[in-house]
Amino acid sequence: MAGYLEHQELSADELPIERFFMNVTLSRVLYAHALVARPKLALGRMRAVSRPLGDPRWRGADLFLSLHNILPDRYPLDGITLSEILVLENHAGRLIDYGVIVPRLQALYDWAAADLSEPRLLGLIRDGLPAYAWTNEERHPWTPVRGRRIVPILTWLTS
Repeated sequence: MAGYLEHQELSADELPIERFFMNVTLSRVLYAHALVARPKLALGRMRAVSRPLGDPRWRGADLFLSLHNILPDRYPLDGITLSEILVLENHAGRLIDYGVIVPRLQALYDWAAADLSEPRLLGLIRDGLPAYAWTNEERHPWTPVRGRRIVPILTWLTS
């Protein structure tokens, strides 16, 4: 967390695809923390399974924390677009992003800022979307392309 906050100005030089994944990673890590520390916030009516899903010793957390097999093994990530990467990403992970994490992002960041005694986290979200070195003018990555019928069901199940 400290690295994000202390070096935010450096991220402005990164490509949009890299900045997007910085936001995805931060959101997913905060969400994993909430799964264990604040189950009702993380999974609402499904909170009974929240702690096992967030336990890093169990493979459940890998479902949404893993970004392997989507990012190229070279840096910088030029020559590939954000849209191309999103198509390659773990479909289940993106469904969790769109249907479970994104609908509660503002509450998640509010809670994490208080829980971690780090009010600067509130500057990393804008209009309910992650805003770490990101201008929310590009909202499309936070909008589902696949699974549009499943996303509202996930949102309802975890509300």
